Amino acid sequence: MVTPAAAAAGAAQDQVPAGLSAKIDSLLRAAHDADKAFAAARPAADRALNAADHAKPGDETWQQANLALSDLERQRGVLGVVEGDIEELYTQDRMAHAPENPDMPRAAARMIETARSEIFALGAAQDRALDAARRKLPR
Repeated sequence: MVTPAAAAAGAAQDQVPAGLSAKIDSLLRAAHDADKAFAAARPAADRALNAADHAKPGDETWQQANLALSDLERQRGVLGVVEGDIEELYTQDRMAHAPENPDMPRAAARMIETARSEIFALGAAQDRALDAARRKLPR
């Protein structure tokens, strides 16, 4: 039997803090904007890397490919900042609520974890694209 005090404590724990939804929405928008910018930079990087296929390091086409790759890496860094922000939010939430009951799912934790997974999936896809691009640059 659940006592009224226990039910009230559980309901209070499942409350989403004011502003959390807006913060998460902002981070998701920033992540998707960063992903769009990364995707927009990929064709130029691919063209430059394909053009430098047989170039020697230091040749003009190699330098252009290296610059295009650097731009793609810079775009990846933008998403990295968002990953850091969602990780900070996740860690703060875990530290604030772990002593209460770390195994009890809470609405706020579920929201943060869902957004975190989505943002990290975008980052993993960008990392795979960057790894493939780096392999194309002649060494």
